[in-house]
Amino acid sequence: MPGREFFATLTVAEALRGFRPRRRTAAEAVALAGALHRVPVAAVVSPGALPG
Repeated sequence: MPGREFFATLTVAEALRGFRPRRRTAAEAVALAGALHRVPVAAVVSPGALPG
């Protein structure tokens, strides 16, 4: 079919709607071992100086 597009386009607002969560979840404290694949709510800091 000449001239026919093979994909659908979305507006920016429609595309972003698919990425944004419906509601923001509350922050919670978790152990470092349980924090894998989570997004920190604040900067992660060390109580002491680290080498490097």
